[in-house]
Amino acid sequence: MNIPDCFSKARRILFAGVGGGFDIFTAIPLWVQLEDKEFVFSNYNGYVRKLTKPPDSYPEKRLYDILQKNEYEIPFYVLPKVGVKSYEAMYAEIVKENDIDTIIAVDGGVDSLMRGNEEGAGTILEDFANLIAIDKIPVDKFLVCSGFGSELEEDVCHHHVLENIALLCENGGFLGSCSLLKGTKEFEIYKEMCEWVWSEGRKSHIQTKVISAVEGVFGNNNLYEGVEANILGNTEAKNYITPLTSMYWFFDLHKVMLQNVLYDALSKTATATDLLMVYRQSIDTVKKRARMGLPL
Repeated sequence: MNIPDCFSKARRILFAGVGGGFDIFTAIPLWVQLEDKEFVFSNYNGYVRKLTKPPDSYPEKRLYDILQKNEYEIPFYVLPKVGVKSYEAMYAEIVKENDIDTIIAVDGGVDSLMRGNEEGAGTILEDFANLIAIDKIPVDKFLVCSGFGSELEEDVCHHHVLENIALLCENGGFLGSCSLLKGTKEFEIYKEMCEWVWSEGRKSHIQTKVISAVEGVFGNNNLYEGVEANILGNTEAKNYITPLTSMYWFFDLHKVMLQNVLYDALSKTATATDLLMVYRQSIDTVKKRARMGLPL
């Protein structure tokens, strides 16, 4: 896994899972490779009521436990469901408390790359709220995504994802990509940690597909059974695992946010109720780009 040389100046990194669920697990291969840095983990979880450290929720507690078991003393925070202003205050607190100089937001999936004007945008609200808040923190900021093609159940239009990446290529926001490879230290540790956490709880419909892709699975298959997904609209969706699913994509977070058409409206929110209300009001006024398939 050849990570682009965009984190060379980082000294103390906050890995921030921005969309909930198992997003923070996307950071594990990066954490293994960037072993000369110091780290803090955080993850959004809609079931907690307040900023929590150390975590007592699933799956964060299981990941924290295995880190502790292996004597990795990494601070770990869980963020509740709130609005952008509140997220900004929480991230500012974490950054100050831990002397963070770099935030790497991690997304299991690619819907964080949406602009907010797409048909088939996926489950973007919490990703947007966390990313907008992080963008307001005065440190170096990056976004890393994995699992391209893993969100068919969530109605994500991958044509729009690639179109948005193309614009980021034009404005310098795309920093490179690489593949997670079978047999490497970072993959084996990532797979081991995921499977240990899943042994006593639900499995990630994103991370199971990433692991399957690395192992050479293709098409409507998955190495893991009993995987639950968040179905939005396409109840007929099937797996479509490809070598693209195992790729990691790296971006300048601020330049991703410059494309976000909901940035200003969502920035005014403080509570989860505010966030949902403003999102619903704003999304109805946005002219949508029609869903398109990939002509391959």
